[in-house]
Amino acid sequence: MPARRSFRIWLWLSLLFVTMLAGCGGGGGGGEEPPPPPSPLVFIGCSVVVFADANFSGASATFGAFGIVDVTNLSVVPGPCAGGTFNDCISSIRVLEGCLMQVFVDANLGGASAAFTADVADLSLIPGPCAEGTFNNCISSLRVISP
Repeated sequence: MPARRSFRIWLWLSLLFVTMLAGCGGGGGGGEEPPPPPSPLVFIGCSVVVFADANFSGASATFGAFGIVDVTNLSVVPGPCAGGTFNDCISSIRVLEGCLMQVFVDANLGGASAAFTADVADLSLIPGPCAEGTFNNCISSLRVISP
């Protein structure tokens, strides 16, 4: 397992270094045209974006994964709801193709759960254990799994 983590750190640092190099230009002056902006960094692995409002709107937070990433307590993730966090404050989800996202109603990956492999524009349409029988504004922890 440590070798896998070392590889992830090495990959992340390599991507960061390449991105930094791409942003460094010649700066020779003399009427030269500035270099074109660097290409967007391609994220390898999985990423999901959670939104405070339905239809992928409102405040958002992005979580990325190589392997498995657990967010065991959304009350420590800054957000727009009670206490300034994303705890019980997610109404829509974007899931990168090929990724799996599991959501849980309790902290520490506990309680009722649901799994998503595609975008969910409105969690109030997903049956669940919370208000009005849905998962809307009812998620306290999550897991992102990359293939």
